[in-house]
Amino acid sequence: MNPTPATRSTEPGPPRRRWGKTRGALLFLAALVLASAGAEAFLQATGLADRGFSFFIRHMDRDVSFGGYVSDPDLFWRIRPGAEIFIELPGRPSFHARSNSHGLRGPDFPTEKPPGEKRILFLGDSITFGLFLADEDSLPARVQAILAETGHSEWRAVNGAVTGYTSQQGLLYLEKEGLSLTPDLVVACFGANDASFRLLSDRQCRSLTRPGSLARRFALAGLVEKARARQAMARREEDVNWVLRVGPLEFFENMARMARISQEAGALALFLATPGRHPAFPGQPPVWEAVTSPQTRRAALDSGAGFLPLTGLRATDPEDNSALFYDSCHMTGRGNDLAARRVVDWMEENGLLDGRD
Repeated sequence: MNPTPATRSTEPGPPRRRWGKTRGALLFLAALVLASAGAEAFLQATGLADRGFSFFIRHMDRDVSFGGYVSDPDLFWRIRPGAEIFIELPGRPSFHARSNSHGLRGPDFPTEKPPGEKRILFLGDSITFGLFLADEDSLPARVQAILAETGHSEWRAVNGAVTGYTSQQGLLYLEKEGLSLTPDLVVACFGANDASFRLLSDRQCRSLTRPGSLARRFALAGLVEKARARQAMARREEDVNWVLRVGPLEFFENMARMARISQEAGALALFLATPGRHPAFPGQPPVWEAVTSPQTRRAALDSGAGFLPLTGLRATDPEDNSALFYDSCHMTGRGNDLAARRVVDWMEENGLLDGRD
């Protein structure tokens, strides 16, 4: 007779064995939590991760890496108050300027307007900022100089432009800080950066780094989002699926809102269409003339803002304005002087220079 084979017991094991497995799982979880907390503390203390934020803003534009620029949780980047601005780009001489106590280019001024003073707040990108130009050759500086020369020294032109900014960043700055300067006129010129192509739009970057998101609150979560974004961008780069930083409809909405909140605060609004060099440099067609300039005009008509098409600036030859530009969209001091005179003429035509409040 064959012996009966032993059968495996299906009865629960001893309580000690079950407790040992549970304790092991709890110890593993505790170790994981402690390791994560330690890594988070290390990343926060050293700033190595920067919560993944710097990755996204460097992807959008190189400006945050310039001397005097710092990252900003809402604006992506901005100029540090009282900083030495240093910008160096291939093929261009190094650029130096200083920021005032407001983190803007130009001489310092009090936040509260002195009695009798009137203010123009200029918003824009490197075109209005005056990249690679002396302080006195920027568009805001030329407007103030012309006003002073014509007996309107009560006007102060504030250069609120920042290199690399889109209409989204300009709108956020106006809402957060610009209107606190109580401008009487807001002049906005955006489009060149809005119409530039990236693998992520401004809206997508903002959704990944919005206030309150895990990526903004925890460094480890920021690194995870950074890794995921890298993978997504790698796939899109292979497919050559690039997008505008700010699409035409969003651009229109941003510009129209700038005008409306300025008007609600008691200021007039004036939009300048981004200028363009004609004929354009080979390989550098003025994309914004087809993408954002029509939306600028449309937003002005919709909101009641003024509109000046700087695309029509000419020196002497009606078919060639290259003497007014040092690249496809950045004007020289001479170009800014002509643009500034148009702005002053518009101010006079709209009753801002006749002594009325």
